[in-house]
Amino acid sequence: PTRRSSDLFFKKLFNELLNDQQIIKGIKGYLTRASNEVKKYSSRITGVSLNGSVDIGVNERIDYYYECTELIKNFEGNNKNILVIIDEYPDALNNIIKNDKKSATKFLQQNRDFRGLTSDVNLQFIYTGSTGLKNIVTKLDRLDLINDLNTIQISPLKKDEATLLIQRLTLGFQEDNKNFEIT
Repeated sequence: PTRRSSDLFFKKLFNELLNDQQIIKGIKGYLTRASNEVKKYSSRITGVSLNGSVDIGVNERIDYYYECTELIKNFEGNNKNILVIIDEYPDALNNIIKNDKKSATKFLQQNRDFRGLTSDVNLQFIYTGSTGLKNIVTKLDRLDLINDLNTIQISPLKKDEATLLIQRLTLGFQEDNKNFEIT
């Protein structure tokens, strides 16, 4: 179950990345490679559902962390800025810690490695949550795995304040890309 927690996180991230039309446009090379891999494993597919999920034989497993890193490394879009916002990240980490501290440390290391991917993509993360990430990571005594992050305390915003914040955050991107919008 603990490995599944990390896998589930990267599976959700992978699916969210694939749901963004700008990212889809920029990963043709990745999709071609993935298509070739699917052909190799087609004999091991045990079922396909109408909602798009694919069941692979019991001994086969998709490594979603690896797939997320490959997707970013192969991104060739015109707009090379990817902003990933993850809500309640500290709570997700805390749930992994409750089951297995070793898995939680590996999860943090994977996230740090993912943030540090070297590619032409400007990959940025915003982790949010009502619980401070530093407080959770202190349980593992591994603050070194988040020392690349900046902490910003934000009290709850009113709706008009939140709208104004989003407008101001997008102004910088819109200077470089007039068609930029948050989806």
